[in-house]
Amino acid sequence: MKDNKGIALLIVLWILTILSVIALSFVYMMRLEIKMAKYQRDKAQAFYLARAGLERAIVQLIIDKRSSRKIDALNESWSVNPDAYEDVNLPGGGYKVEVSDESGKININTASAGLLRNLPVIKDAENRAEICDSIIDWRDTNSNHELSGSEDNYYQALEEPYHCKNGHLDTVEELLLVKGVTGDLLYEEDADSNTSFLDGDRDGVSNIRLKDIITVYTDGKVNINTAGLEVLSSLIGGNTELARNIIKYRAGADGVDGTEDDSPFSSAGKATSIVGGSGHGQFAKLIKVNSNVFKIVSVGRVDNSRVTKKIEAVVDRSNSPLKIIYYREN
Repeated sequence: MKDNKGIALLIVLWILTILSVIALSFVYMMRLEIKMAKYQRDKAQAFYLARAGLERAIVQLIIDKRSSRKIDALNESWSVNPDAYEDVNLPGGGYKVEVSDESGKININTASAGLLRNLPVIKDAENRAEICDSIIDWRDTNSNHELSGSEDNYYQALEEPYHCKNGHLDTVEELLLVKGVTGDLLYEEDADSNTSFLDGDRDGVSNIRLKDIITVYTDGKVNINTAGLEVLSSLIGGNTELARNIIKYRAGADGVDGTEDDSPFSSAGKATSIVGGSGHGQFAKLIKVNSNVFKIVSVGRVDNSRVTKKIEAVVDRSNSPLKIIYYREN
């Protein structure tokens, strides 16, 4: 009889243990589902906050377009606007925005062979000739390869073959399909550079990345008022001293771009006079003082949460309504 009671007690204990495990598992699953639901809620909220930042920047670009000023410079409200861009608080979270001028970059679709060879990162690459010639072969409409370039026969012989495009690149990332171009080349910072991709010397600490100074969305001319040191230097055959003189002129008395005392160029003529010499005429053909294509990066954040949402967009305001020509969520 005592043995039967002992067995019954063990059975009861086992049942209680199993029920406890089931209960704990249920509690755990419920907590997990609550966390997942909260994450999805925060994710959606962060998206709309980032979208709010994007729309705010678009409004600012439209307002600037409607102004009477015929130039675009780094001290204007589309570029420097703390109230509209910097850690803006909204109910439940906020956003921060950065707007940069795509016309302050070099269009990889229209750049000459010489200009390609002068680009930061590329100019120091051991396979510079291969990279530049392959870019030209990728974007031209014929099947004749440059001296160090590649056409369809190279790409078709790859383990995972594809065709040489023989047309303009649609995105900067498309360069990764071109022979000789690697992720390191496109995304890694140039250790020899100590300037911001936005305006050369404004912060004096950021290293340059190739992807930050090239574009595929513009008419090919560079806005002399927004181009950074590396872009300007590339346009002048790698002459950094002349590039610094251009930035020094437009930055005003304090020597800092994007401040009230800036003295942006009202025409390309003044900048070409600073360059002078034999490169004067060619430089004049590559520059302008206004812009219509801009990149907007907006990051939405949620209060009391680690969840953020990043939106990158390239917009063209040359026509009405303004057009989004590139959009990416991260």
